Amino acid sequence: MKKQDIINALKKGKYEIRREYDCDCRMNWLIKDGQLYNDYYEDSCWLGNILYVKRVPIAQYIRYEKPESLIDTIAVSDIPDEIWNDMMISEIRTRGEGINPLHDKKERQSLIDYLTNLVSQGWKMYIDSLRGFANEYILYLVSPGSSLQDPVSGVAVNLERLSEIKDVEKFAIAHLWEGDSITDSYSSTIVLE
Repeated sequence: MKKQDIINALKKGKYEIRREYDCDCRMNWLIKDGQLYNDYYEDSCWLGNILYVKRVPIAQYIRYEKPESLIDTIAVSDIPDEIWNDMMISEIRTRGEGINPLHDKKERQSLIDYLTNLVSQGWKMYIDSLRGFANEYILYLVSPGSSLQDPVSGVAVNLERLSEIKDVEKFAIAHLWEGDSITDSYSSTIVLE
């Protein structure tokens, strides 16, 4: 595609900006110091906006990176600032906003798989809803034969006052929830081994 054709298309508004993403991260869930922890390896995990003219990718603006042209015939400076401004993604993630949809899905599914394996070995999952608010809770992941001692406080945990969670997906979602744009999360997960 010729440079002038691209510039003319941009001036006439004949372009499209698409939100795109990818994630090749490898998730590695483990129990560490009484906590459920994802020691993942981040690889090619990004979220950005791609500028298309006639279905051809022309430029990209990836979060945390500088704008970049994807073809040799056009420079970053050839693209109007207004378009770059429309393509920019804030470097500040809002509360509850994940890294990108694919990363979040892989993280959730890998946690579900990990928990499913633990449950098959006899582990149990519980929730203490504290004051009854949806955003305030403590999750407990309890191994078979656990001493039921809270690893932080050393106090015995009374499982009779907790609600057992049978659904590993529900537990995974509750563990990963960080709140949303208007609600803080006051939650934690404690592992009793």
